[in-house]
Amino acid sequence: MENYMFNRANPSLGATKRQTEIYTRGHIARSSHHRPNFLVIYSGITDFLSPAKGNSSQLTSYDPSCVLFHVFSNGGVRVFSNLACAAGHGSDGPTPAKPLCTRLVIYSAPGRLTFNETMRAVNSALPRGQPVVKWPLCTILAVYLRINKTRGWPDPLEHTAKSLNDVSVLGKKSSRCYFYSKKDGVVLDAFVDEHATEAWDKRLGVVEMELFEKSAHVRHVVEDPGRYRGTIARP
Repeated sequence: MENYMFNRANPSLGATKRQTEIYTRGHIARSSHHRPNFLVIYSGITDFLSPAKGNSSQLTSYDPSCVLFHVFSNGGVRVFSNLACAAGHGSDGPTPAKPLCTRLVIYSAPGRLTFNETMRAVNSALPRGQPVVKWPLCTILAVYLRINKTRGWPDPLEHTAKSLNDVSVLGKKSSRCYFYSKKDGVVLDAFVDEHATEAWDKRLGVVEMELFEKSAHVRHVVEDPGRYRGTIARP
């Protein structure tokens, strides 16, 4: 059981603050007797689209074996990648002596920059009841996605997802679990399968997969609370 837990909730691109608070409260209740430290990072659509940045100073002082990251949606993967880069992982410089963490929960991620899934994700993240703001932003994003596909530009989501399978970030004695769904309209289960297979091929420690049948994006605990909590509670 970890002594310190960093629960990193990120509502950008499909996961709302209200949704992720359900999981944060669950972690607090489960670990209250250990008195862990919690770090919850929220970000929005502007953080996802802005240049990569991060501050890992609050993380590097901890023993990696005592840190649990809970990454929500593609926005969470983005922030995780930024923190890894800030700590010197995956850069051209010397590799840090220790990984960023050894335990990782990947929730409704990672996805790809496909048109339909990205539009649904951003549509849910933008403010409701404000069409003057919402529809121009959706139009701009739609144009960008079309240009990206036509010109064959690299997929930024695929690039940031590489940090999750970087041996210098988690190490080969790590453990991870993917929570995903066949009915997720934002992150397709095939994308998660592909990423998990890569982790297996690289022998990046223990790789577990929890595939749900009907749950929506970042809503797997609603379909089967006991299954989710039982998996999280395992060492």
